[in-house]
Amino acid sequence: MANLTPIAAIGSNLELNAQVQSILATFFEVRIFTDTDRAIDALQQEAFYAIIVDNNVKPTGGLPFLERTKKIPSIESIPKILLIEPHSKKLVEESDFGIDFEYLVNPIKRDQLLGKVSSGVNSGVEKSWEKLPTVQRKVLTETVGIFRDTFKVMNEGGAIPVKEIEQSCSPLVEAVENDQVLGLLGAVQQHDDYTYVHSLRVAIYLSLLGHAVGMKGDELLTLSSGGLMHDLGKGLVPQDILNKPARLEEAEFEIMKTHVDHTKAIFGKANDITIGVEIIALQHHEKLDGSGYPLGLKGSELNILARMGSIVDIYSALTDRRVYKPAMDPDKALGIMSEMSDGLDMGLLNTFKEFLKDATSNPE
Repeated sequence: MANLTPIAAIGSNLELNAQVQSILATFFEVRIFTDTDRAIDALQQEAFYAIIVDNNVKPTGGLPFLERTKKIPSIESIPKILLIEPHSKKLVEESDFGIDFEYLVNPIKRDQLLGKVSSGVNSGVEKSWEKLPTVQRKVLTETVGIFRDTFKVMNEGGAIPVKEIEQSCSPLVEAVENDQVLGLLGAVQQHDDYTYVHSLRVAIYLSLLGHAVGMKGDELLTLSSGGLMHDLGKGLVPQDILNKPARLEEAEFEIMKTHVDHTKAIFGKANDITIGVEIIALQHHEKLDGSGYPLGLKGSELNILARMGSIVDIYSALTDRRVYKPAMDPDKALGIMSEMSDGLDMGLLNTFKEFLKDATSNPE
């Protein structure tokens, strides 16, 4: 992602503005407006994915400001969060301005604000997918739904719904085989569930690479399903490590690496994981020179699925936007990967480069 998702924060209290900025800045682009008139002008001219309003904002106050936003059609579907003082809670709950909004009571807590903004942004992004052509819409809505359900099952200790996950990937295979992928990568970019975004991007790139080397049908379904499931184990990594707004320390990275072992354990509870999906998920961090993890496999021990998984995962990771880094330019990422001749399959990497080059004539 080249840019962070834009959020509008409207408030006259500079200290509160700074707090909101501090909490959200690593995840979102926070635009601060200190009065309601300027905010209204901006909301009429620019696209925002959420609005955060201090109820004491000048000159009108938060609730009257939100009422004014009803006249801006593009604002109706985006989340609105009102920051209130404890004594205003009853008044706000009994207000009837005909506006959908949520509120947080000051002093605001980091996790609560992040949770509400993230949930709201995701809801708005997913609603925007309704405007996409049928195949692209089905790819996104079906995979995000099953991804969410899968993590719920995992957290409850159950067996993941493998067949349903594979079924959710069928529209992606259809899109790849019929050259209808354009728009998918761009449409998922603003979603705020990083593990889902990364997993779907890997699924898309794997399917495209497979198509480029002549794979079809069930082979592409294995690639897309393997991509969507390749990082399920991250759901069992401590959230403070997974979402740390800085590079991981060595000890933290060792914990992060256990996500592959977690994925293996998750697969062990299911009885219908295909060998191909297992290879992609459990070997996408292996390298041809044996320097990868968790098994240190090398050379001929890594088949084409493992080699493809490694290339696609690295490219996606480099070009993903994370809380500690902006998205890397694709050409720079490919340049870095071209220097990894000991670890990556250069023939497959060149094929990957070629179809990415072709795609630049129809940018996402």
